[in-house]
Amino acid sequence: MKRSDFCKTLISPGIACSCAMGMGLGFTPGSFLPKKNNLKNPFGTPCEKKMEFTQAWIKRFFDIVDRHLDENTRVRLMQANGAECAKGAYGELTSDKPATIEEIDRKINEWQKKIGKENVFRENNTVYFNYVGNNEGLKISDGYCLCPMIEDKPEILSSTYCQCSVGYVKYMFQRFITFKPVEVELLESLRSGGKACRFKVTLI
Repeated sequence: MKRSDFCKTLISPGIACSCAMGMGLGFTPGSFLPKKNNLKNPFGTPCEKKMEFTQAWIKRFFDIVDRHLDENTRVRLMQANGAECAKGAYGELTSDKPATIEEIDRKINEWQKKIGKENVFRENNTVYFNYVGNNEGLKISDGYCLCPMIEDKPEILSSTYCQCSVGYVKYMFQRFITFKPVEVELLESLRSGGKACRFKVTLI
């Protein structure tokens, strides 16, 4: 379900809860407890309910963010988060020298073989890139977002959230294609009411 799993394939070259009962009755803390990896809270919230809560929380939170933060702050915040997400998936930026246009085209050609020419192509100093799907079989065209937290709902979410993907794409392109910063614009996103997740990447 992870977006990074899909991208890695695309771009790769080759509470624990502790209790202390019976103190003073000969028990030592934890002596009556099962091993941690077997601990389960029978009263814990089921995963499905946790996800429902998370998705409702996300929508409410970003509605609040939109009301209280100016656009520039919202964009910078979410793009920085997206870049950190990509860094966690792919590692630090390399120190390779900036790629030539020929080297960039070779990488784009490799990506085209995996996701189709219509989903990544260059026009002069602009590259158009679309999210397609992931290794779990989820596809944008079927209405699934590649972010695990919101892959199937809410149906409509603030476009501020999707600036996270802008930061992700920026980092991904710099890390694997250009070896220098790029500018990325979100053209359309599924969770903000679109039919696809499309990005415009400007080569600086």
